[in-house]
Amino acid sequence: MIPVRPRARRFQILWDEEIERVGPERASLGRVVWKFQRTRVLMDVVANILCIIMAALGPTVLIHQILQHISSISSGHIGISILLCLALFATEFTKVLFWALAWAINYRTAIRLKVALSTLIFENLLSFKTLTHISAGEVLNVLSSDSYSLFEAALFCPLPATIPILMVVCAVYAFFILGSTALVGICVYLIFIPIQMFMAKLNSAFRRSAISVTDKRVQTMNEFLTCIKLIKMYAWEKSFINTIHDIRKREKKLLEKAGYVQSGNSALAPIVSTIAIVSTFTCHIFLKRKLTAPVAFSVIAMFNVMKFSIAILPFSVKAVAEASVSLRRMKV
Repeated sequence: MIPVRPRARRFQILWDEEIERVGPERASLGRVVWKFQRTRVLMDVVANILCIIMAALGPTVLIHQILQHISSISSGHIGISILLCLALFATEFTKVLFWALAWAINYRTAIRLKVALSTLIFENLLSFKTLTHISAGEVLNVLSSDSYSLFEAALFCPLPATIPILMVVCAVYAFFILGSTALVGICVYLIFIPIQMFMAKLNSAFRRSAISVTDKRVQTMNEFLTCIKLIKMYAWEKSFINTIHDIRKREKKLLEKAGYVQSGNSALAPIVSTIAIVSTFTCHIFLKRKLTAPVAFSVIAMFNVMKFSIAILPFSVKAVAEASVSLRRMKV
C-alpha cells in the first residue's frame, strides 16, 4: 500500500479541487483523470511523432533511394547503396525504440491510473459504516471491470492522436513521388476510417448492454449466497438456477456479438492496406503512367505505414466508449 498511496492522494487532491471549483454535481471525473495523466500523455504523443518520422523516413524515402542506386552498375553507386541500407537499418531500429518507449509510457500511465482510482474508491468505501447504498457485486464490478476499462483507455487512447499527422505526411509524400493517382489509396483509407468507427461504436453499445446484465447477474448471485439457507429451506434452488442461467445466456449473447464485431473490425486493417495498394496501382496503370520499381516499393511501404491508423482506431474507440460508462459509475 505504501507505493500507491501518493498516487491516490494526488488524485484525491485533484478531485477535491474539481469539486470546490464546480460543485459535486458538475464535477467531471474525466477531467480529473486527464489532469492526472496529462504530462505522460503528451510525452507519449511526442514519442509517437518521432516514431512516425522514422517510419516515413526509412521505408519510404530510403527505400526509394536504395532501389535507384542499385539499378546502377557502377561501384560508387553500390557503396552509396550500402550506406543507405545501413541508414535504413538505423531508422527502423530507432522507430522500434520510440514505439517501445510509447507503449512503456502508456502501460505505466494505465497502471498508475488504475491503482490510484482503485485505492481511492476502496478508501472511500472503508469510510462508510454500512454499504446499504451499494451491493457487494457492484463494488466488485467497479474495482475489476470498470477499473480495467480505464486501464485500456489510458493504454490505447493516446495512440490515435498522431493519426492526422500520419495521414497528412503519407498523403503529401505519396503525391510527391507517385502523382495524383496516390490520392486514390488515401481516399480508400479515409472511406474505411468512418466504417471502423461505426463498428467500434456498435461494439461498445453491445458491451455497455453486457455490463448492465453483468451487474444484474452478480447482484442475483450475491442474493443467492446471502439467502442460501432460506432458499434451501423452501427448495427454491432450481428457480434461482434458472434465473441465473437466463441472465448469463443474455450476457453471453451480447458478449458474442461484441466479439464478432471487434474481430471483423480488427480484420479490416490488412484488407484496407491491400485494397489501397491495388486500387492505386490499377488506376495509375490504367491512366498509362510510368511505374518504376523504386516508386512502387516506396508507395507500398508508405501504405503499410498508414495501416497503423486503421489497426489502432477500433481499440481506441472501444476503450473511450467503455471508459465513459465506467467514469459515470465511479463518480457515484
